[in-house]
Amino acid sequence: MQSKPVKRYSRALFTAVCLLVLTIAAPSVGFAASDKEFRELQRTVQELKRQLDKAEQKIEEMSREVSGNAQAVEAAAMAIEEADSKPSVFDNMSIGGYGELHYNNLDADVSANDKEEIDFHRFVLHFNYDWSDNLRVISELEVEHALVGADEEEAPGEVELEQAYIEYDFDARNTARAGVFLLPIGILNETHEPPTFYGVERNVVESVIIPVGWWAGGVGFSHRADNGVSLDLALHEGLKVTPGAEASIRGGRQKTAEASADDLAFTGRLKYTGMPGLELGASIQYQSDLAQDEPPEFEVDDDGDVIRDADGNANELNDIKDAWLYEAHVAFNRGPFGLRALYAQWDLDADGAVEEYDDQKGWFVEPSFRLGESLGVFARYADVEGGRSRDEFDQWTLGFNYWLNEDVVLKADWQDRDHDNDGDEGRDFDGFNLGVGYQF
Repeated sequence: MQSKPVKRYSRALFTAVCLLVLTIAAPSVGFAASDKEFRELQRTVQELKRQLDKAEQKIEEMSREVSGNAQAVEAAAMAIEEADSKPSVFDNMSIGGYGELHYNNLDADVSANDKEEIDFHRFVLHFNYDWSDNLRVISELEVEHALVGADEEEAPGEVELEQAYIEYDFDARNTARAGVFLLPIGILNETHEPPTFYGVERNVVESVIIPVGWWAGGVGFSHRADNGVSLDLALHEGLKVTPGAEASIRGGRQKTAEASADDLAFTGRLKYTGMPGLELGASIQYQSDLAQDEPPEFEVDDDGDVIRDADGNANELNDIKDAWLYEAHVAFNRGPFGLRALYAQWDLDADGAVEEYDDQKGWFVEPSFRLGESLGVFARYADVEGGRSRDEFDQWTLGFNYWLNEDVVLKADWQDRDHDNDGDEGRDFDGFNLGVGYQF
């Protein structure tokens, strides 16, 4: 790269040296210098030329070395840049989560039912990875009640895989998923991070009737229209309600842990979010056999014999067929004012001892008001008629949220619960709850 400039420089130097020699020697030549002196002059010039050629070769070798080093440095820089530009597994991964700590101080009519405890209710981690712009995996791992062990009294916690599904976007409007996912029902089931709702505890209607935190293994499809209307469909594992005299919907969740799949369930939801600050939603679910084909249990007498009527028919205790869930809700925010309301009902075709629980339902209404950016106050009234006697009550909750920022919240509320049935009067309580929650 530098040989031509070097040669031009060397030739010019040689010419200058020759002229200098001739200038110095000119007086001798001009005054009839001898042949011996002239030959000596020629040898001197030739020697200078030889040394100059040698120096020129040395400079060319050094130039080639410098050029080679420059190319090596450039190649190394390109290699480093290329290595830095290669995608890492972490480039397409996102990590998040949430947690909440609760303090409950509830004074019941019967002291044995008092509740005074501190509980790290749940800690959840999300791990998501995008293979491409339209294909991803979404997962959620949860630890409840801080400590997990064989002894439920000393270590009441659980480790649960709440979500683990593949999601694929056909286009901007249509998405399919397969795996374990939260069912599209109600307000809180899919979005229940502590900073997103009022109150230390989740509302009792969605906890008892729907119930919130309900996930299942299956497949789903979502369509989103430009006008704010969306449709969600899912085919998934159903509930498995324990046979007996009470039908507990919440206790029937199988959590995709070797879940019985004799009878699958279908869930559909229609939602409208086309107006800023407004969400209207309605969900429906159907399952033809809530007991998952469990062998029937029959009512027996004191001797253990099956009781039969005059026609010889036995009274089944766990015959629950054609289970329908209906839910509708509204969530509205306009300026500082907010309102949430929800109604949910199970319609069960139940016979025998569970017949009185074939109509489980509940509703709540929750107005709220923001006093500036950080403080919000709310009131909630809820009426619940669940599958167990203790799950029939009405409850008032009043309190406030204080957001340290949009992802960190302090909570306090007061609750008052009155049960419907005389046998559960001792469970009536009032008291307060404190909580701290966050998401990241």
